[in-house]
Amino acid sequence: ALKGGRPKAAPPFFVFSTYFVLSNAQTSSFHIHHRLTRLKIDPLSYHIALGSNLDDRMANLQYAVEQLGCLPGGSINGVSPVYESAAHVMPGAPPQPAYLNAVLHIQTSLQPRALLRRCLNIESARGRNRKLEQRWQARTLDIDLLCCSNTQIDGSDLTLPHPRIAERLFVLLPLSEIDMDLHIPPPFDRNVRYLLEHCPDQSSIKRSAHILKVPESR
Repeated sequence: ALKGGRPKAAPPFFVFSTYFVLSNAQTSSFHIHHRLTRLKIDPLSYHIALGSNLDDRMANLQYAVEQLGCLPGGSINGVSPVYESAAHVMPGAPPQPAYLNAVLHIQTSLQPRALLRRCLNIESARGRNRKLEQRWQARTLDIDLLCCSNTQIDGSDLTLPHPRIAERLFVLLPLSEIDMDLHIPPPFDRNVRYLLEHCPDQSSIKRSAHILKVPESR
């Protein structure tokens, strides 16, 4: 209990100082929230390769397109024609069915590793298990991140740009139909046109009559 009756009111300076501190804290919180919100909605630009040579190949590719079109803050900005290419196999391995291949240009707010995890989940939903398969094994669905603007990543789980992008005709041909002048960051530091002209891949490949449908924006 306080002696002397009613407690004294806080000095005006104390009240003003407390209000000033709280107001500044709220203002800072607003600006931080505003900046974070703005960062979350700024999309990243990706080019992604799709491939399938098992089961219903077109259904597998179409499923991937539909799922990638539903990514957070995402949109599909370009879809290449579908190409049919001979499967790459290990020396001495039996032949495989031909692949259907395509490339997408998408935008999404997902960061590269988050997008990679989403792609692996999409593959898994079509019956693929990367942990159990051997190299160049036939696949229901293959989704590869090719590049993300000028981003460079060299990790055990992800490398951007894709380290073998310049060696794969079944990637470069459909990619060239989206953007022939797309710059691929170092270590390539060249555009798609140059990489296509210098690609060492001599595998059989042709443009097919299949057409991938772009899902409507949601």
